[in-house]
Amino acid sequence: MLSIEESSISWELSEVKELHPLGIAEYNASMGIDHKPGFNSWILHTMKKCDVIIILVKKSNTQLYLKYTHKFGIKCPKTVEDALELNFRMTILCGQMLLPRR
Repeated sequence: MLSIEESSISWELSEVKELHPLGIAEYNASMGIDHKPGFNSWILHTMKKCDVIIILVKKSNTQLYLKYTHKFGIKCPKTVEDALELNFRMTILCGQMLLPRR
């Protein structure tokens, strides 16, 4: 049973673990009670699950980033070199459009 003295609220540990599992796991590990029987397997499971979620999010964001090549009909550069080359080409193109034809 956890209690907060200022607001006199009490929660069961299982409720707190469901609300913010990663924060509770990190707190227990920092307090050095992660080796106790009530926390040992739960903390290891929570930390592993968190690592897997982070890896999947990074992987999906990378795939989405690499998937796009054009936006609104304009080529999107993927690297700094691509951006500089695209800028150079657009500068030449705009310069040719502004020159009067004879």
